[in-house]
Amino acid sequence: MEDNSVIWSDKALSDLDSILEYISQNAGEEYADYVLKGIEETVSRIYPFPHKHVREPLLNDYNIRYAVKWKYKIIYEIFSNHVEILHIYHTARDISTLLG
Repeated sequence: MEDNSVIWSDKALSDLDSILEYISQNAGEEYADYVLKGIEETVSRIYPFPHKHVREPLLNDYNIRYAVKWKYKIIYEIFSNHVEILHIYHTARDISTLLG
């Protein structure tokens, strides 16, 4: 899940694992695979134009943005030569409890 332009943080990988485990248990492996492919596709489109997405207002940092795939918010930080995926969460969850 990593290329030269996108780095996944340990937290983002843990978030993704939790999401996929939940989906797998409640909707099946095929749907979990479908969600994984959708999230990976969205992440692959972030770079080389990372500024095209909206800033995350709760974090108040110009370089922290987010992309959305379905109801999943993918939060990332922009660096000079790459982006780092920081968190992935379902938008029904309270972000303040996840980032605190």
